[in-house]
Amino acid sequence: MEFNAWLKAEFNLDAATLTAEQRPKFEAKFAAAYPGGQATEPPKPVVAAAAGSDGVGELELFRNRMAAEHERVAAIDKIPDITPAISAQAIKEGWTLEKTELTVLRASRTGTQAGASETGPQIIIKSAMPKDGLGPARFCRSRLAAARRLRAVASATTFAASSRRSA
Repeated sequence: MEFNAWLKAEFNLDAATLTAEQRPKFEAKFAAAYPGGQATEPPKPVVAAAAGSDGVGELELFRNRMAAEHERVAAIDKIPDITPAISAQAIKEGWTLEKTELTVLRASRTGTQAGASETGPQIIIKSAMPKDGLGPARFCRSRLAAARRLRAVASATTFAASSRRSA
């Protein structure tokens, strides 16, 4: 093993980034460890403590992160009425549990699955109406007026389309 490989393996440093003061010190350490200039045995893996980890090694930090990720994925999979498309997107993009639940709720309110291409006044009306049975009591007057206008447009559009078909 040459000096550059040893420096990378032992200290995770690149020889090109060493300053003029640092290089002789590291070369002296290398010469003391390997008097012939070449390492004959591979370096031992080092599990160093991460900065600010209070003695917790990198391996333990990695395991903790993996456990947290598995818990997040399991919680996403337990959400009722979640579709495979939403589940996959949530896991892939690292969504929080709250964001995933909100997306599932929005998809169920509109009556569409993620990626569906339904458009028009009917989808707007469906998304505006609550499913909890409270009906219009949950909306302020401006929202109710907007919903009435949309219903009128939707009714007129439906009536016009049906009259064209019958003619």
